[in-house]
Amino acid sequence: LGLLPKASNLGIRTWIARCPGTNHTLELQPKKNLFYCGYCRVGGGRDELDEFVAQRKEYSWRKNLN
Repeated sequence: LGLLPKASNLGIRTWIARCPGTNHTLELQPKKNLFYCGYCRVGGGRDELDEFVAQRKEYSWRKNLN
């Protein structure tokens, strides 16, 4: 998905990744198939992450056109 995850110091099962089209990060818990972005206040499972990334990339793409 192009999120560039890195291991975090929040816990051994938690990763931090770039929130698409932003300058902040989101939290990934791959063993539980969960994600959460505190800044965007969005979270969920794998399907929700796929949808969220697609929406953010579409928003960023449209924003760059203007």
